[in-house]
Amino acid sequence: MQRVAVTVPHGASGGHTLTVQTPSGLMNVQVPQGLQPGQTFEMLVPVQQAQPSYAAPPSMPMAAPAPPPPPQPWPGDNETGTKPEYNELELTIVEAKRVRNADSSGLFKKGISDPYCVIKDVKGLIGDGGKTRTVKDSLDPVWNQTFHFKFNYKLSSLKFKLFDEDNGIASSLDGDDKLGSAEVQIAKLLHGAQPDEPITLDTWLPLRKPGPGELHIKAKIRANIPMATPGRRVPLPPRFRIGLAWEFKKKQPPLDLDASIVGLDAYENIMDIVSYKQLRGFHGAVVHSGDDRTGDGGGDDESIAIDAAALPPQVEKLALVINSFTAHPIS
Repeated sequence: MQRVAVTVPHGASGGHTLTVQTPSGLMNVQVPQGLQPGQTFEMLVPVQQAQPSYAAPPSMPMAAPAPPPPPQPWPGDNETGTKPEYNELELTIVEAKRVRNADSSGLFKKGISDPYCVIKDVKGLIGDGGKTRTVKDSLDPVWNQTFHFKFNYKLSSLKFKLFDEDNGIASSLDGDDKLGSAEVQIAKLLHGAQPDEPITLDTWLPLRKPGPGELHIKAKIRANIPMATPGRRVPLPPRFRIGLAWEFKKKQPPLDLDASIVGLDAYENIMDIVSYKQLRGFHGAVVHSGDDRTGDGGGDDESIAIDAAALPPQVEKLALVINSFTAHPIS
């Protein structure tokens, strides 16, 4: 310990607390009772031990510090920066009811429709679509055929088309007649999904264009990619990416969407923002891939990499914000 003399400053007296600069740094001390400004008292402070130093002899130079280890890859990354993750779909085309009779009129068409169903090859569905066998002479065909697919985040709906198989001259002149189309949104499959349980659907779809009739399908999804639905929590690893991708029909003009991350403290005050205007934030814990103004190409159009373990301790929440830059609606 070391004794340090302290003089009571003007305006202070016994009982006041002073902050004093000592050899060990700033310390708080209480002025003894009865002392007045200008009087002196002593305080004891700990003495910091000097750390021993080592100087290498001239003939033995100090070794250079080891280079920092290379950054670890993000989970799931490969050479192209994409994630080879897919959900699995088991789809059964069960039957149809009251389909249109396309063989009841025409010079070469006499009889009853010979229906088959095609699963349309849509964006996000991994595979070449599927086609059932043809059921001869039936307006209530039963197939009970099961198909297996994989799909990614770009799949928005499943689409089906029913045709009447024509043979001979009728087929060569007009092709197979269309009996109707049906569609089911993926959102309907996800509605009411429970954590760690297969997602199933058993439904009848109305046939349109031209119709009439109904198509009976069954679907089962095994979610390898965690799916976030309202009220459902999805566990995340310490390091992860958030991807934003968008596609539009050929006749639609390009739309500029932007993804941003807003960090909030416990009182929901904004701590930092990462966006196309500021690509790095939170002391490097959050990194934006950059602005994409059209959504063209495959994979994520914009992505944000997050290292949750490196976030400042004051950050309690991360809010994901998606904006339409030109304020055009996306619905």
